[in-house]
Amino acid sequence: MNITENNQFGGKLTTFSRRTEFTRLADNQLLCRARTEWCYFDVDRNRPTKIPQGLKSAFLPSDIMSG
Repeated sequence: MNITENNQFGGKLTTFSRRTEFTRLADNQLLCRARTEWCYFDVDRNRPTKIPQGLKSAFLPSDIMSG
């Protein structure tokens, strides 16, 4: 099985989209496609907050982070 991820941090500092596809290696058949919207939330202040750089770097490839 092959897993492809595409993570994008958009115009808002508090959210990002994560797109994932699962394909079978034998015939490249798409098995599943998912899109999730993530929001970093400060529970103490009860509101969205800026995504920390460390969390961004865990989800984005290093070539995007350095560019």
